[in-house]
Amino acid sequence: TQAWTTPPQPKFSITVRDVRIAAFALAIGLMTFVVTDLSNSSPDLKRGEVIFENNCSSCHANGLNKIDGKKTLRRDDIEKFVGLNQNDVLQYMKFAPLHRGALAFGGELNERDLENVVAFVLDQAVESKW
Repeated sequence: TQAWTTPPQPKFSITVRDVRIAAFALAIGLMTFVVTDLSNSSPDLKRGEVIFENNCSSCHANGLNKIDGKKTLRRDDIEKFVGLNQNDVLQYMKFAPLHRGALAFGGELNERDLENVVAFVLDQAVESKW
């Protein structure tokens, strides 16, 4: 008769180094998820309104334009001069000569702040809230 023996089990051990590597990989994955999630989140209209009031309303109160009265923030004018696409309005705000100076005056506006302002302006314009 033949005796049955249990086959040898492979030795498996986890070292502190293995745990650190796994924790590091997990942290990188979570940071990537959070950053991606934040950049894709929808604009904050309330924050956009506050930024607009603090940085833009001196020239654009009530959707008007004190510099060039033909280019207001009303729907028809935005549609005519820039278009109602959020990215087009954002690019205009960032690069149009008069706005570059205005944004430099505020100084603290980052990309997210600008996106929030654009969302607020378009919401006001499209919904005729001015």
